[in-house]
Amino acid sequence: MARAESVAAQLKRTHELVRELETQKMQLDGELAQKRAALAVRSNGQLAHGRTSAVVRNWCSEPLAVARVALAAAGVRVAIAAVEGSRACETVRVRFEGGRGCVSAHVIFTRAGAGAYTCTLRAGADADALRAFDPLSCRGADAWAGLAAAADMPPVLCSLPRFTELLVAIAAPLVTAARFRAMAGPVMDAYGVGAAAVYYGHDGRMPVMFPCAWAVDDNDNFDCCYE
Repeated sequence: MARAESVAAQLKRTHELVRELETQKMQLDGELAQKRAALAVRSNGQLAHGRTSAVVRNWCSEPLAVARVALAAAGVRVAIAAVEGSRACETVRVRFEGGRGCVSAHVIFTRAGAGAYTCTLRAGADADALRAFDPLSCRGADAWAGLAAAADMPPVLCSLPRFTELLVAIAAPLVTAARFRAMAGPVMDAYGVGAAAVYYGHDGRMPVMFPCAWAVDDNDNFDCCYE
């Protein structure tokens, strides 16, 4: 009888030790997860800073000089905010500030699922109430005309297809041409050389004005480079 009680006591103690070890493991796992999350945030923040720099360098490049000159002549200032990104989504925010008003524009790259991606272009006078537009599309042209006029946009960018072309061109270094094609189809594929180049989209008759300097490596796509 005494031996049975001793065995039962040992089993009870063993169960208690197992529970204590499980509790300690859960605590350690939680602390490890927090440290990993903190490292990922720090790493992603450093990466986003570098990707912001790539977008700014691209905006200052020679191929986009036509847009910079037109905007400057119209008195419109351009501000590119810090890129925000993760493996699921990356956003470029651009603000066009005219003498009478402004336009906030977002280029949003999203991973919708395995092998599924989307690109969303949004613009509006209020950053909290942006309207969606499609690359090189005239859908929503009337709404854009009002926004463009209120912000004193230059004539070339009062055209909605031209404005969306510029937005994509600004953000182009963040994705490869193949990845953008997976997001929006071949609309921004360009055919021809130099001044003769035209886009596949917009009925294949829209000349390229703001060339896209796409990323060259798949590892530069947002879903591959963030933690």
